[in-house]
Amino acid sequence: GELFTPIPAGILVDIWGRKPCLIATAPMYIISWVLVLMTRSVPVLYAVRITQGLGMGIIFTVLPMYIAEISGPSIRGSLSTLFQGMWYFGILFEYSIGPYVTYDHYAYISASIPVIFLCTFIWMPESPYFLLMHNREEEALKSLAWLRAESKLTVKRELLIIKESVHEEMKNKVSWKDLWATPADRRALLIIQVIAVAKFLSGAEAILSYASQTFSATRGSCLTADNYTIIIGILILLTTFFTSGLVDTLGRRPLLLISCVGCCISEFLAGLYYYLDTQTSIYYNYSWLSFVSIASYCVFLSVGVGPLCSTI
Repeated sequence: GELFTPIPAGILVDIWGRKPCLIATAPMYIISWVLVLMTRSVPVLYAVRITQGLGMGIIFTVLPMYIAEISGPSIRGSLSTLFQGMWYFGILFEYSIGPYVTYDHYAYISASIPVIFLCTFIWMPESPYFLLMHNREEEALKSLAWLRAESKLTVKRELLIIKESVHEEMKNKVSWKDLWATPADRRALLIIQVIAVAKFLSGAEAILSYASQTFSATRGSCLTADNYTIIIGILILLTTFFTSGLVDTLGRRPLLLISCVGCCISEFLAGLYYYLDTQTSIYYNYSWLSFVSIASYCVFLSVGVGPLCSTI
């Protein structure tokens, strides 16, 4: 489902606004969890996953844009990284409750999250950028004053800067062809695609989705698979929040290089361990290597490739 919504969301976000597009995802998640409660049918569960994927595609397209537009320049990189951090917090939340509640209770708890989001986010202001794009200057001023927790008079200077930026963007409105119109555009597009491919083809989603099953296959472990999975979630979350403070100081490139090299080494060690574990008995007494290698992969992923994919 996530494959089909980013492009439509990218178009609608400039027509409907950032806030309505984000709010529209809440009913999609609520309905999907209601379906989980109502049936155990495999085709329906597939439909649920597709529906949630559609919502995820909208969120990952619109939310980074919304965060960048409502945040000040000095903290924009950090807040954009925290978006991924909160995503990992959600994963940790599900890791932590999954082993200890029933199927129905798990669905009820998960369904409560989009309900809370819908009831709270509806009071958030629209992006000042979007409002200025549609010549709603007074609303943009009110929105910016609320976001900065300052008076309208205080934020007028910043609003003028945003207005000039919006005017420049509207005057030089780009099309899809501009993504590869010049060598610089093609280089930027290539860099973004390579980073995205590195993130997803490195196995991030598979490792996070099947961590419990992976650790349950490890022999001689002193902890349960669920314990290991929760620890992984904690490590990812802490690393992401730590990285958010370094994005605007160290820069994106060093963090990405460290992340890629670390992920490569960690996955090599994990693959080597499981190969030797299944083909020989050499590493039978070193089951900790499985956890350490996968945990280090998740940490290095959270240092750069994971959170920075949406901030470059």
